[in-house]
Amino acid sequence: MLRLLLAAGCLVLGSLSAEAANIACGAPYIVKLGDNLTKLAREAYGSGRAWYVIYNANQQVIGNNASLIQPGQAFKIPCLNLQDKGPSLEKVAAGVAAEVRVLCSRELTTYCADVAPGGGRVLACFAAHEDKLSPACEFALYNSASTLERTAVVADFLVSQCASDVANYCQPVQPGQGRLLNCLKLHGGKLTPNCRAAVSMAEQ
Repeated sequence: MLRLLLAAGCLVLGSLSAEAANIACGAPYIVKLGDNLTKLAREAYGSGRAWYVIYNANQQVIGNNASLIQPGQAFKIPCLNLQDKGPSLEKVAAGVAAEVRVLCSRELTTYCADVAPGGGRVLACFAAHEDKLSPACEFALYNSASTLERTAVVADFLVSQCASDVANYCQPVQPGQGRLLNCLKLHGGKLTPNCRAAVSMAEQ
């Protein structure tokens, strides 16, 4: 149970937040030593999972290997309409956090009313009163951890296994609402074996 509290606390109770954008979209960016596409996407969009947006816009500069970028290269950083990205991991987290607040309302009021959210403090409060949590609250924490873990793992696995396929077949597709997965499915016969297996697993 404590492991689930840790997972739910880290992902749901205030620890999950998009990083502030440190790279301005729409402006050229000169690659620095130590940069990679995941890092650039995290700094530009708040999520490293959008790395392939930058890759798609700069494939002629980068080449076919998205992991090989060189200091001094000039990249375009496309601007995204964040309202059209669909449910991100952060939005999923907000949804399950709401469930935790409802189903753990008694625990929050009785044991953790004076605890300021953030920094794992609510998590620590739940852990300190672990033996007093109601079945409903335990379910909410378990469900939150499971939902977020699956969302994150599936997204990471799909992107890691389908990098070249996304570049070849789904460059115009914006992430969110299953659009990328649907695009890959439409090109199922052309996908690399690893990507085909990842798409099959993502549908389960």
